[in-house]
Amino acid sequence: MICADPTGGRPKISATKITWEAIKITNSHNIHIEGLELYGNNDKSYPHADGISFDKDAHHVSAWDNWVHDFPGMGIGGGRNLGFIDIRYNMIWNTSNWSTYNKSGISLYALKNGAGGNNADGYANYIIGNTIWNARALVPFTMGGYNKITDGNCIIIDATDGSQTGTAPYTNRTLVANNLCVNNGGRCAHVFASAHVDVVNNTCYKNVTTAPDLTGSGELSANSCDDVVFANNIAVASGNGVAVNTYQANNVSFKNNIYSGSGAAVRGAGDLVAVPGLINPQLDPRNGDFRVGAGSPAVGAGSASFLAVVPLDLDGSKRPSPPAIGALEP
Repeated sequence: MICADPTGGRPKISATKITWEAIKITNSHNIHIEGLELYGNNDKSYPHADGISFDKDAHHVSAWDNWVHDFPGMGIGGGRNLGFIDIRYNMIWNTSNWSTYNKSGISLYALKNGAGGNNADGYANYIIGNTIWNARALVPFTMGGYNKITDGNCIIIDATDGSQTGTAPYTNRTLVANNLCVNNGGRCAHVFASAHVDVVNNTCYKNVTTAPDLTGSGELSANSCDDVVFANNIAVASGNGVAVNTYQANNVSFKNNIYSGSGAAVRGAGDLVAVPGLINPQLDPRNGDFRVGAGSPAVGAGSASFLAVVPLDLDGSKRPSPPAIGALEP
């Protein structure tokens, strides 16, 4: 365990001149990181510097309640690991500007089988209760025939089907829930070339700000995916993006979401096209209030089918049945 003193305080770790990760866990398991503040200086001379990374066969690792900011690469996540990744309650901001690999606030890339099946609740990986803003890629991704910006997402589940790594498709399930994503350059919740993902009770507010490369991308996005559920999410599109889109996606379902702005359209049972009635949304969420007001169409309009795995909201309040749509109850 790597954590702050439980009696108080948040130790600060400066990582302003690192080539790669501030904290990297590789080929290891049963490691927990909690209560730290990690910061870079967004220096494009060190474009691949990430905050916390779980890589190369790591498994059963977690990062809770950390502040991670101003890294030119990824905030928290990792690739080519064996899953059982638990990323909760973190605040991540001002990341992903300079990496030529195009990074995001939170990323799980090319997960591999080998550490066991799903936990008793039906999931192996958890991205829960994080607040992420200003993740934005500024440098084009130039590998594989690309020459454009592809990422800078708030949260991405990326290439777990093995198509980019030549490995077998990952078979365990991932839960993305209770996250607040605001003013990021890419999508709010992007599932790409992956399967077995539930995106539940998230609030997406005016992401997809990178033009022209990401123009028309969705707050909620599924591309080349299978077996993905979007439920109880609020998706407020920016002027550059749309509320939701899918491309070459199979077995993707939508229920009890609210879509607002460009591209808003009912996709499934219980979906609404409406202004969600957020109390005081701000592009810096530290200055805003993303609860829904008493008259909001989101109040009591969510599906109760995920209450067993998302019993509390982003602030830790118990969700009623039926719950509100979005990350926060009124």
